[in-house]
Amino acid sequence: MVDESHLEILKQGVEIWNDWRRKNPDITPNLNDADLSQLNLQEANLKGVFLVGANLTKTTLIKANLDEASLLLADLTNANLEKATLVKALLMGANLTEAKLNSAVLNNALLFETNLQRANLEHADIIKAELMKANFQDAKMREVCMAESSCGNADFTQADLNQSYLQKADFRGAKFVGASLIGANFKGADLRWAEFERAALNSAKLDGADLSGADFSDANCNSASFIEATLHSTKFFSTILQSSWFIDTELMNVNFLLANLIGASFRGAKIFNTCFRGTNLSQAIFENAEIVDCDVYGASVWDVNLKGAKQKNLSITKYDEPEMMVDDLRVAQFIRMLLDNSFLRDVLTTLGNKAVLILGRFSIPERKEILEGMRDLLREKGYLPIVFDFEKSQERDFTETIKVLAGMCLFVIADITNPKSSPLELQAIVPDYMIPFAPILQEGEKPFAMFKDLQKKYRWVLDVRTYKDKGNLLSNFEMGIINPALTKHNEMLVQKNEMLKIRSIDEI
Repeated sequence: MVDESHLEILKQGVEIWNDWRRKNPDITPNLNDADLSQLNLQEANLKGVFLVGANLTKTTLIKANLDEASLLLADLTNANLEKATLVKALLMGANLTEAKLNSAVLNNALLFETNLQRANLEHADIIKAELMKANFQDAKMREVCMAESSCGNADFTQADLNQSYLQKADFRGAKFVGASLIGANFKGADLRWAEFERAALNSAKLDGADLSGADFSDANCNSASFIEATLHSTKFFSTILQSSWFIDTELMNVNFLLANLIGASFRGAKIFNTCFRGTNLSQAIFENAEIVDCDVYGASVWDVNLKGAKQKNLSITKYDEPEMMVDDLRVAQFIRMLLDNSFLRDVLTTLGNKAVLILGRFSIPERKEILEGMRDLLREKGYLPIVFDFEKSQERDFTETIKVLAGMCLFVIADITNPKSSPLELQAIVPDYMIPFAPILQEGEKPFAMFKDLQKKYRWVLDVRTYKDKGNLLSNFEMGIINPALTKHNEMLVQKNEMLKIRSIDEI
């Protein structure tokens, strides 16, 4: 119970109280269960005072010294503790609902099961404190420092922890559901089994943290950093992780189902038995990463960087299908598209039977008219024209692109009218594909010097067809271009299907 004599001195005012404390340093005041509600105790010296069960509701304690004070089960609802010091204070079970603790110092304090709902802790120092099972729901905690504190199973639901300093703290089993943690620093923290569902962790730093069993489902982790973190059985279901960093991170049994990982970096990461189902990995970086035994069904991998990556056993099957695996993310996407999209399979089949590649330079109006005329006529005849204009590709080498296109086509029409019509590209692709090449040339022009050699050496290069103008070319297009190309195509099919000729050496 309260020592009434001590209470009487305190009620005489802070100046008298502090003077009495200075003159009686050996006395430990007993204010247990005292009713101090709404008193003005600003800058009061309450160091080491017993305040167990005390009523401090709406009490003003600005800059008060509560170091080592015993405040177990005390009621500090709406109390103003701005810039107060509570170093090594005992606050177990205390009620600090809506208390003002801005810039307060609670280093090494004991706040086990303390209620801090809707409290204001902005800029507060709570270093190496014991905060297990403390309730920080809806608390304002911007730029709070909780480095190396023990916060196991603490509840930070809907709390504002933007730009907070939480390095090396123990948050095992803590709840950050719906919390705002933008720019928060969790470097080296223990976050095993922590809950971050629907939290905002934009630009948060979780480097070196242990996130095993943590749940980030539906959270926003844009540009968050997980460098060298440990992620075992971590959940990122439908999480936004655009431009996030997983460099040199260890990922085991991680679930990225339906996550957004556009532009994320996994450079040097070790990724095992991880789920990327339905994940958007476009422009993600996997340089020198290991990706083994992962589920990549439905993942989008456009422009992904896999330089130096080791890939193995990547599953591309639905849950109810027999297992099918590949060893390359890009191949996985392509094969899955083939398996799932009968239309795509039909298109690829159609390309080989209908596609016609048109090569040339068509920048000037006259040349463009000729191009459009050929393209329209081919469409009328049921073909699929694919146009490649060399004029628009001067700054890059598109040889490989042309090779891919040519390899899918029924035949190629090459307009060699302009002497600059990319002889190097033609010389590169003609030898590699047994596909009819139909060269056309406007009268009065000459083909490039090496074209004669191509025609002599490769039987699938047809005779050069000259034309006077657009009308002359199109009126004779079917008989002079299409039919000879189809004839050569059929001739080459026969040659490809001929039986291998085997004769004994004795048959001389």
